[in-house]
Amino acid sequence: MIGFPKVQKDDLQYSILRKDTKLTGDLFFSGRLHVFGSITGNIISTEDADSTLVLEQGSEINGEIRAGNILVHTLISGDIFAYKRLSLKATAIIQGDVHYQELEMEQGATINGNLSALNKEKPNGFVDDS
Repeated sequence: MIGFPKVQKDDLQYSILRKDTKLTGDLFFSGRLHVFGSITGNIISTEDADSTLVLEQGSEINGEIRAGNILVHTLISGDIFAYKRLSLKATAIIQGDVHYQELEMEQGATINGNLSALNKEKPNGFVDDS
């Protein structure tokens, strides 16, 4: 089984979108983001492949997702670009195309779309916030 990066002591700061939060519009993040709420819009990492996005069970996502490491426990309606690793848990349902470098998929996870491996030499797609 492919493992997710271990959380280091100095990496304990991360953002959380709570269960009772609903966001309409694009969300740009860096570092680690855990989503329990609902987002209608794109979720985009502004960092390199070290960013981590965790979409918890019960969250609702309608939009494109772009991040380094993505862990999915829920229904996603939109395309996914995982520039390093994508992990789909048994409760994950993807309604869209999936682009990845590394893919881990538990039994029970569903993808209704195309799978496409990304070029490891050019994993572009991150926002330049300079």
